Formats: sequence, C-alpha cells, structure tokens
Amino acid sequence: MKKSKKSIFVKQAMVRPVAFAVALFLPLFGAACGSNESTLSGTAYGSSQEDAFQPSGPSGSQTAADAAGGNGAGTAPSDLSKQEPGQGGLSFLGSEDGDASCATPEGYYYISTEGHKLQDGSLGYRLMYIDYASCQEICLCSAPGCGHDTRDCTAVLPDEEFPAHTSKLFLHKGSLYILGRQYDSDGSYSVAFSANGESSLEPSSSSYFMPTALYRMNPDGTGRQKVFSFDPDVTVEGALALDSQGLYLISKKLSSERTGAGEYISSSQRSLVFLDLSSYTLGQVSSLEFGDNVLWQLTGCTDGSFLFKGIDYGRKLTAEEYFEDDDTYHEIYKNSHTVFAVLDTSSGSLREFYRMGNDETHSDALLGNTLYVSFTESQKILGIDIATGRETLLTTHPQNYITGTMDNMLCCQSMDSFSDRSYYFINVDTGEIRHSGLVNKSLGWSLDLIAETDSDVLVIYDYDAVKEDGESYDIRLYQYGLISKEDLFSGKENYRKIQMAGKGY
Repeated sequence: MKKSKKSIFVKQAMVRPVAFAVALFLPLFGAACGSNESTLSGTAYGSSQEDAFQPSGPSGSQTAADAAGGNGAGTAPSDLSKQEPGQGGLSFLGSEDGDASCATPEGYYYISTEGHKLQDGSLGYRLMYIDYASCQEICLCSAPGCGHDTRDCTAVLPDEEFPAHTSKLFLHKGSLYILGRQYDSDGSYSVAFSANGESSLEPSSSSYFMPTALYRMNPDGTGRQKVFSFDPDVTVEGALALDSQGLYLISKKLSSERTGAGEYISSSQRSLVFLDLSSYTLGQVSSLEFGDNVLWQLTGCTDGSFLFKGIDYGRKLTAEEYFEDDDTYHEIYKNSHTVFAVLDTSSGSLREFYRMGNDETHSDALLGNTLYVSFTESQKILGIDIATGRETLLTTHPQNYITGTMDNMLCCQSMDSFSDRSYYFINVDTGEIRHSGLVNKSLGWSLDLIAETDSDVLVIYDYDAVKEDGESYDIRLYQYGLISKEDLFSGKENYRKIQMAGKGY
C-alpha cells in the first residue's frame, strides 16, 4: 500500500506544488510544516500542528509498562531479516510527505508525532510498535518501570535529531533504520513580521537545521547508533527507495532569495544518490538537473526503475507567479501538464511515457508496471503501460479519485468527501468494484488505512475527540484495529481492537 502522512490515503488538491507559510515570531520550519496537513481523512480536522508539539501527553495515556501489565512486555520484534522490503529488488519507501513508519507481516513501527517533555526539559518523541499477534501497542523499551522520558530510553527520540513529521523509518537486513531529517522548505515562500512590521527572518534561515543523519538499531530498539551523517550543506528529500544493497535518496543544495519581507527557498544540484548500507559510502547515481524547468519528484519504483512525476508549465515560472497572484497561477496551472517519466540511470536521461493536461482534476497511482490515472469530470480510469505508454480504459466510475493501492486493488473515493467518505475498491484485473461503507465510528469521517498483511489491514477506525471551534477537533486517542481484507471490502464492521499504550498516530 502507498502511505502518506497521517493516513495511508491522502487527497492532494490540484494546487501549486510549493508551500506558502506565514510566521509570526516562529521559526520558519514551524510554519511551513503546518502547511502539509490537508488530508481527506478525519485526522486532518483533528489535533493541530501546535497540538502535536505539546510537551505533555494526553490525559490518561498509558506507558508501555501500564498497557502490558507493568513490565512493558508484549511480543517484542526480533529477527526481521525475512520481512523487510528490498530483498527481491527495488522498493519505494514513501513520498516526501509520508510519515515515519514501516510495516512487517507481524507488526507496525512508527514514530509518534506527539511530543513529550523529557526530564532535561527538552522535547522527544517515542518509537512505537503495534504487535498484531497480541493486538497490543508498546513503546520500544523493555526497561521495567521506565517513564520513557529520558534520552537513554530506547523508545525516546530527541526532537533535534528525529523530527516526527519528516524523519523516515525502514528495515533492512535485520536492522531498523531511522533517517533523521528536517523539513527543508524547498519551494516555499515564508514571511515573518516583528511587532514594528519589519521582517524578522534571519539570514540563511534555510540552513538553520541540523544535518541529515542515518541511525541503525536492533528491531527491539536497542543498540541505536549513528552510522552516517550527510554533509551539512546538503539537504536530503523524503522520497526514498531501497534495494538489497542500500538506500536511494535525492540530495540537493538550498538557497534563499529575499523579496521585501519574504524569502523564497529554492534548490539546485539535485541528484539521485545511493548509500551503501554495508560500507556506509555515498555515491551519485544520476543528476536530476535536466534543463527542462520541471521539478521532478520520485514517486515510485517499477521493474527495477525509478518513476518520476512533475509539472511542465512550458517555461520556468518566477517565484512571484507561484505565490503572489492566485488567479495568475490558477490560469498557468490549467494550461500545464502533469508528466511521468522513467529514469535511465546508465545514461542519466529521462524517458517520458505519459502526460495529461491539468485542466481536469485527476489522480494517479502505480501498481506493478502500470500507471493508473483517473479523471474526475469524465469519470474514466485509465491504465498506462510504462514500457510502451499504451492507454487502456479500466472502467468508468463516479467515485474514481485514486487514494492508494492494496493488493491488485485501486482504493478510490469521491471528490465530494463531505457527502461520501467511504471507499471503493477497484480490481485492476477484472474491473470489479467493491464498495465498503465503513467510516470512522464516532465522527463519520473516512477510515485511516495504515498498513496491510496478506490477509488483514491495520486501520484507525475511531477517535476519542473533543470538538473545538468550527470543524476542528482535539483528538485525544486514535483507536487502531485489525480488520480482514474481506471484511473491509464487504463493509463488515469486525475490528480486532489494539490495546493502545499512548495516543497513537
């Protein structure tokens, strides 16, 4: 399944591909990160970015020791060497906005986005594990009586090293890895004003953060060590791929341009690089500077190749066209194209195989060696053969906004998510459509589909939520559960409840 921040399935509005942030006496990263919270699922209306960084946990939350009868026991993960991705080829680990999580057939790892105040006064997050066999969530700490509030706790991840919303988590050859990385602000425009109305941006604010670093540990959280640090002048993007030898990343350098009270952040020298996870040596695979004015984003892997996606405006846009006139940008976007290409690493060139106009709302997902695209107005879902570019009509269906994949299914929803928040599962082999009416139990929002096994899906099926102003909710607890795929597809409410050790998410 394809995963995105907060929910496995995210609707992305067809708007400018850059972030706009306005800060008032805030660091740039605090405002910019908050711009990535728009999702279809109910969690988008839950706790705010500010809530996620509160220093204390939710009222009544349990520690792992509480949840497991006082000693933190549960089914602790051990040897996962046969369970991680990357053993048989190239695997895509998630997009730029994906959360810090990874799944195995036995359980699900994630970094909780709720900050906790540590004994030294700093902020930390917790490394969590949901064990499917026992239906229990635990902190990855086995120390009896541990409060999970010191830096020597194996479940504690200090904020300055492991930002919750941007770090990445993956398994490789029996080890658990965390890529600690900051939000890089690329393509963003930020404004901050002081009390007298003058800009309060600091020079070189784009290089404020600590360098990206890779950490390795045992699957139970013990033995954590930093194994690689990236050059402080280099930023690493969040889209990653993995094979049996190591990790593929996109590196770049950032620069800033001041215009009045604002600051534009842009990147240069973008490259696909490879980090060998045996020797921890880094090498360039291919430059991503193609001179075509398209900002290509790694969006998947297919048949051992890298799939890239971008927007072709026909020319290079100015920063002012991106940000300062919404009507101008909307007109430019309607006349642009979304393009897909495969990277030939031997020649360093892109092979474009499909493009579609942005005058109609569309969505896409990669499944096997086929790219599936849908068009909201015409209600069509097409399959595009990546090798040949040949189009095939899969089906025509009104609820066709593709939000993810599962097995040989496209997971679709209606663009009108307020009137229909359910899922439609479309079999790409037969065209059969199965409608699941399951939604969040207390609020009626879409289910959060988190991870899958051969037979089951881990979901967030309910919230303990308190309504605040407007449509905003303070979510006190995310209730996770396992449901069989057959029950999910059929809309049968049959959840195996996870005993939570904390707030979740």
